[in-house]
Amino acid sequence: MSSTTVYVDTKINCNNKKVAYGSGIMYWDYQEIVLWFDIATDMAGIVKIPWIQLGVEVKGPVHHDIDTSANGMLVCTTIDKGGLVVYHLVGVNTDFSWEIKHERRWIDMMKDSISAFGFCHSMQLRSGLQPERLTER
Repeated sequence: MSSTTVYVDTKINCNNKKVAYGSGIMYWDYQEIVLWFDIATDMAGIVKIPWIQLGVEVKGPVHHDIDTSANGMLVCTTIDKGGLVVYHLVGVNTDFSWEIKHERRWIDMMKDSISAFGFCHSMQLRSGLQPERLTER
C-alpha cells in the first residue's frame, strides 16, 4: 500500500487491467495510462500510454500489451493498421518517458518477404504488389 496520492485527469477503465513487475516497480495497464508503484521508495504515479504521450498518429484501433523485459524494463507492444511498434519505458524516479525500441510497418514486412504471402492462390496479389489491398483485410 502506498501513501502517495495519484491524480488522473481522465476517466479510466478499470476492467481487464494487466499487471507487470520489473526492477522493483509494479505496473498496471489501464488502457490509456499505466499506473506504477515503486516498492522500495513507496512512490506511485502514472505515465500515459506511448502513442498518447508521444503524440504518435495511429491508424484505426490500437491493440497493445505491457510486459517487462529480462532486464526489468517495462515494454509496451502496439499493433495498429500501420504496423507493429515496441516501446520501452525509460527514466529516473518519477520522470518516465517512452522510447521506440523497434518499429516495423506491415507494408515493409510484405515487401521484404512477398513470397511468404503466396501461401494461398486466393491471397496472391494478381496485379503486382498491392499492399493496400492486403492491409485493408
